[in-house]
Amino acid sequence: MPNAKVSSRPERFRRAGMEFTREARVVAVDEKTLKVLQEEPMLAVEVLKEKEDKKEKEGLSCTARSTT
Repeated sequence: MPNAKVSSRPERFRRAGMEFTREARVVAVDEKTLKVLQEEPMLAVEVLKEKEDKKEKEGLSCTARSTT
């Protein structure tokens, strides 16, 4: 399952059952959800490589909070 660093262009934005803010956070998503997030112009999405995942997880929240 890939990890992605995601931030919202507006103050807050919801997509795929998750809420994003301007502060980037790392989320673990399946391939289908990753595609949905990447195609959303209101989000900035960076797919992380495994080595980057470990580094990012140390500095950012890693838990995807679903609000559904």
